[in-house]
Amino acid sequence: MPRSLFVYMLVLGLGLTACDQKKDFTDKSLEPSEVEILNANGNKVVSAQQTAQQSTTPTNTYASERKVIKKGNISFTSDNLDATEVVIKTALSANGGYISEETSNESDYNASRKMIVRIPAAQFDVFLKDISDKAGKLESKNITTEDVTTEFLDLTAHIRIKQALEERYYELLKQCKTMDAIIQMEKQLNEVRTEIETAQSRLNYLSGLTTYSTLTISFYTPNTYIAEKPTYGAKIKTAFGNGWKFILQFIISITTIWPLFIFVVLGWYGYRFIKRKMVMIK
Repeated sequence: MPRSLFVYMLVLGLGLTACDQKKDFTDKSLEPSEVEILNANGNKVVSAQQTAQQSTTPTNTYASERKVIKKGNISFTSDNLDATEVVIKTALSANGGYISEETSNESDYNASRKMIVRIPAAQFDVFLKDISDKAGKLESKNITTEDVTTEFLDLTAHIRIKQALEERYYELLKQCKTMDAIIQMEKQLNEVRTEIETAQSRLNYLSGLTTYSTLTISFYTPNTYIAEKPTYGAKIKTAFGNGWKFILQFIISITTIWPLFIFVVLGWYGYRFIKRKMVMIK
């Protein structure tokens, strides 16, 4: 009987030692793509990757709602730019939009203004019709739409799966016993967090474009400047003016080189003085 008890104790001790060794080995060999979760006996239950995918079943919250990016350009001619601007801003305020950029340009030939506005997508067509009827004479219109529903759903599902995986990695990080396992798990967590932030940034960008449509509005006055044909009297007057300007410019040029005249005069008197001396010596 004691001998049987001894054998039983020996087998139990070897079994516990094997379990501990298997746990330590698993802790040291955590792989980024698949991290194993062990039960109390050291047997694999499921991987973290599988757990994340099973626990996160994407629900198509936006399946019944299309995500469309609508944008365009429209231009008018107007005899009164201020009045046209008032019409546009009034319609914009009534439809819940706002101005994101505004520029103006004026010259002797014409004047023009440009406004880039953002309008709630549901009110885009109403706003467009309103200003088309009231703002002025329509010159051109170009409206484009892009359906991004599929990309929107894919990003949403991707974020949910990665968030679930991130939670499992945090749980496994608490179970790591060696420094190598901790470093490897933190590296995996950083990669997952980067993927989540990148996808979320793209999702936010698409959400902004689909929530508010963008319209560039240009309006300008027709060319009204007509160059007058000069008369003969005007030509003679211009010729006298140009002649007087030439005389003034000549005087200014002469005045500028006055040191040269002094040098010439002094050279002339020097030359005569030397010539006179030579004659006296002969």
